[in-house]
Amino acid sequence: YQSEKGEGFEQRKRLFKRHFGDSNPFVYPFPVFKLRVDENVTYYLKIFSTEPINFTIAIGSEVEFYPKYTKTLVFVSIYIGIMLALFLYNLLLFFSVRDKVYFYYCFYILFISCTQLSLLGYSYFFLFDGNSILYEKSLVVFSSMSGVFGVLFLKGFLHTKKFVPRLNIGLSVILIVYSLGALLRIADFVAISYSFTDIGALLVVVFFMSTG
Repeated sequence: YQSEKGEGFEQRKRLFKRHFGDSNPFVYPFPVFKLRVDENVTYYLKIFSTEPINFTIAIGSEVEFYPKYTKTLVFVSIYIGIMLALFLYNLLLFFSVRDKVYFYYCFYILFISCTQLSLLGYSYFFLFDGNSILYEKSLVVFSSMSGVFGVLFLKGFLHTKKFVPRLNIGLSVILIVYSLGALLRIADFVAISYSFTDIGALLVVVFFMSTG
């Protein structure tokens, strides 16, 4: 919104109404607005989100923006390449030795990578082709599924059922909690799904500290 020459917020004029990522022609997840510089103009930003949100505002020239945009995209591309290589390497190991532990680890890597992409905002472009509904669900679903496969990997790798039965029970509880978190987010129970994800992460810490 914009107001000029001392006008109050009630007399503001709407300049942009954009969804996440739609305010610029780049593969850049943060809203970008071209504004004119004028000491008599006041700008207001109104934000709506169904998800927990934390944001900062930066003002700069186009000359400052382009190098930052390019640098960020390069780092994200490198990260995707490294994680994809790890995923494919462990997938080949799974087909070679037929050990399900490698299968769990493959999908743990896959979902933890997708979680980071969603947290950075790039899954909106690279995975969901601008589908905001899928992107919003992915924040919890990806993190929950990385927890699910991480727990399955630990149970298989450490043979907890045989050697550490108490830890195995705890990991099974965590597995259920993470699974419920993903299902609840798919069913649009946003607040509860975030709570289950947080509880799952807390239980991981508690069980490993108590068994260590």
